[in-house]
Amino acid sequence: MFDEIPEWVWWVAAIFAAGVVGQFGKSLTLKILGLFSKGAEEPEIEVAEPGAALDLKEQKKLSKAELKRAKKEAKSQAK
Repeated sequence: MFDEIPEWVWWVAAIFAAGVVGQFGKSLTLKILGLFSKGAEEPEIEVAEPGAALDLKEQKKLSKAELKRAKKEAKSQAK
């Protein structure tokens, strides 16, 4: 039954299994290290408010729309 499977399939399966085991080991190690470092204070990272980022995106969209409208008006006036 297993003799019919090509050798390259076994290698692909072995590499995939090694990746799964490695990822599991990494996440387990991070969890364990997190348990031991609970007493240490983590540095606070300042994150901009999501609303501010949205406002910047909205402003950018509005300015693009205004620029597009101005170009359209200039093109229609040139005709």
